[in-house]
Amino acid sequence: TARGARGSMAAAGPAKRSVAVPAAMAAYGVFLGATGTFGSYQHGFDAKVMHSMYAGLGSGALMLCSGALAALPSHKAHMIGVHVGLLLNFLFAGVFSWQTIKSARDPAKADRLPLFIVMATGSALSLAVMYLFKPKSSKKKA
Repeated sequence: TARGARGSMAAAGPAKRSVAVPAAMAAYGVFLGATGTFGSYQHGFDAKVMHSMYAGLGSGALMLCSGALAALPSHKAHMIGVHVGLLLNFLFAGVFSWQTIKSARDPAKADRLPLFIVMATGSALSLAVMYLFKPKSSKKKA
């Protein structure tokens, strides 16, 4: 039947979709949560450094939500998840790069430098992976 044919086509569509971008977003979300928590751990979870864990877990949750959207069968939800995730990753890469530079210039913040280098590098690598595997436009150039 027509209904059965549409159902099978709809089921076949998402199966062809790569899971690389949602998986990269999920991995990056876990990375952000872990590195943010590690930053607080380095200072004994003191109240004045807990923002590191909160920001890491919050940023990680945003990436996990974007990855979950990107994994949905709906094309619209998938594209929103992919592009919001790319924008967030770009933002986080910029923030961690800026914090790396700031920490390198301030001796009082030198203890944070290695963590910011790891976070900036991880963010740049994640952005590159997501960009390489993001869905290509189906529109042909004339």
